[in-house]
Amino acid sequence: MNNFLSIANSIINGSLRPWLKENQDEEKFRHMLSASLRQNKDNPAEFCKSAVKAFNELKFITENDNMEELKELSQINTAFPTKVEQPQFYNKQTEFYAYLISNTSRCILAGVKAAVEESDEIDGTYKLYLVFNKLESLIQTISTERQSLKSTNFILDTLRLYLFIIHATLLKSFDSLIDFETLSENEVLYQLSPELEAEKDEKSKLAYFLSAYIGQQQEQPEVKDEKPAPQPEPQRVSFESFRYKGYDNNYDNLTNLWDSLKNNNFIAADTDPRAFKKVFSGNQITKQIVWTGNPSEFAYFIKLIYNVHQLVEDLKQKQWRVACKCFVQANGTPFDRSKLRTLKMPQLSHKQLELAVDNLK
Repeated sequence: MNNFLSIANSIINGSLRPWLKENQDEEKFRHMLSASLRQNKDNPAEFCKSAVKAFNELKFITENDNMEELKELSQINTAFPTKVEQPQFYNKQTEFYAYLISNTSRCILAGVKAAVEESDEIDGTYKLYLVFNKLESLIQTISTERQSLKSTNFILDTLRLYLFIIHATLLKSFDSLIDFETLSENEVLYQLSPELEAEKDEKSKLAYFLSAYIGQQQEQPEVKDEKPAPQPEPQRVSFESFRYKGYDNNYDNLTNLWDSLKNNNFIAADTDPRAFKKVFSGNQITKQIVWTGNPSEFAYFIKLIYNVHQLVEDLKQKQWRVACKCFVQANGTPFDRSKLRTLKMPQLSHKQLELAVDNLK
């Protein structure tokens, strides 16, 4: 993911800037648009693979990051569910850039989503933070870029459209993981197309295509479950406390955990064992547990029981909310949920925490 959006950056700031003299040679793009590139214009991963070959064969000078991004994107299986209405290219230069922008953008979306979904909550949030930092920096830069050439503005508008689509899609897909400040959809729209309302009906303008995409998303039909036979209703997830998977059969393990955490000064010495066990019952608690260790130790403890060893039931990415409901800091103040996600493993006490959690296995 480190190279994601390097091509977008290069179109704005680097070797792929369409207003450079060497990037306005129609003959150059006629050669670039090999049969393989055109054949795969609607197959993002294969297009990226063909682009690597074309860049190399024609000795197209570009940043190494761009080539690495294309290689990585060519390995991503992607399906883009929505047909995007975008500006229609009209010469070889605009055709090449339209294919390059749309296909790399689709692969980036699939790649980011896969990387985040394969990560635990803390790592997934950090990966999103890095992507949004790049995205919003590009959006800010391109929002002020204006050129006199019609073809250049066509290419920049196509890139603006897809930067918006990537930002809006990730914002919607991972709303529960984004605990850092980011631009809203309306703020991105205003930056990219401040004239949106005035020009949304003009089919030659970026505002039209942005408006069309947003309208298409709002009209997406609800996906209905068409299973042939009704399935048993799944057990309702409780967000009142953690539910230890061995609660019914290995209840005494919770006593051992309570004892170990208390002896190592991670929880208050006067912690009631009954109140402690209720935190792992899945039911509403009556008393919070006082965590006397530091926030990094608390975050690592939650990560061990939830992410690493999966000793408690799935909370649909709400484990930090539940943790802050069940535990309180030694001074009586609640933990800051947004900060807990980013805390690193405590170097001096991680072994004691790992041994304590081993009692639940």
